[in-house]
Amino acid sequence: MAKLDFNVLLGNMVNAAKDSLAGNWPAISNLATTSLKTLAHNLIDIEQMRIDGTITPEQANLLVDMQKNALKTVLLSEEGLGLLAAEAAINAVLDAVKTAVNAALGFPLI
Repeated sequence: MAKLDFNVLLGNMVNAAKDSLAGNWPAISNLATTSLKTLAHNLIDIEQMRIDGTITPEQANLLVDMQKNALKTVLLSEEGLGLLAAEAAINAVLDAVKTAVNAALGFPLI
């Protein structure tokens, strides 16, 4: 089983968000990066709970859904950034780490 690396996850997510949000990135970068750090930490926590046998795939999905909603709220706080742009950014962020996370957990979380 692969072991997730916080810095790699965060770097991939920040790059994906920056690319997806383009011109809006400078205005939202600080808030978005903070939220992405939380998401990366939660993914690593989920991996550890999976290793420990203390979380089910269903519970892991609920945790990730909560994080996605929190990230959406942060992104929507930027004036002019619409729901479609926020959703596209979240999808890009998760696509950037999907393979690594799913391999590390041994089930499709993302």
